[in-house]
Amino acid sequence: WLDAADTSSLTHSSNAVTQWDDKSGNGNHATQATGSSQPSTNTSTRNGLNVLDFSSDFLVSPININRSTMPDLSIFAVFALKTTSGDGFLFGQDDNGWDRTAALQRLDTSSRWGIANAIGTTAFTPSRTPDLNYHVLSLVLDTAVSNGSLVSLDGASPTAFTEGAGDGHSTTAIGALRHDGALS
Repeated sequence: WLDAADTSSLTHSSNAVTQWDDKSGNGNHATQATGSSQPSTNTSTRNGLNVLDFSSDFLVSPININRSTMPDLSIFAVFALKTTSGDGFLFGQDDNGWDRTAALQRLDTSSRWGIANAIGTTAFTPSRTPDLNYHVLSLVLDTAVSNGSLVSLDGASPTAFTEGAGDGHSTTAIGALRHDGALS
């Protein structure tokens, strides 16, 4: 459980975040040792609460969301884009096989605002154009059931889809497509 509004859960130097503590007590802290890849804190707020700013930055969580390790998974996130140009990702574990990634926008494909997996990308909501507003993403992944996975944006009726097969990296990137920060 990562909570940017709880600034005591953030380790930073000059607003560059090196660690985001997992508040669940399980020790799954998201970290980033490389200064040029660290997101920033204390630079933006939402409803008076701190948020983290990512551009080409990312944190790495030790949580393994591979289908073989965690076949059933629920993710809830609040996010906003800072720009509608360029590539953008909310979280991912991709190893060039589109393994459980939340794509916000990709310039090299038609994938916009969708959950990508081994058999394609399912839109958060149909025909959504990226904007700069804050949104709530609800995602339920279930590999065992045909059309058992669900995605919803801002409380809209969920879109059902079937997850593909295959696994990515054993860690999860937050703010980048791959655990190494690369976009493809």
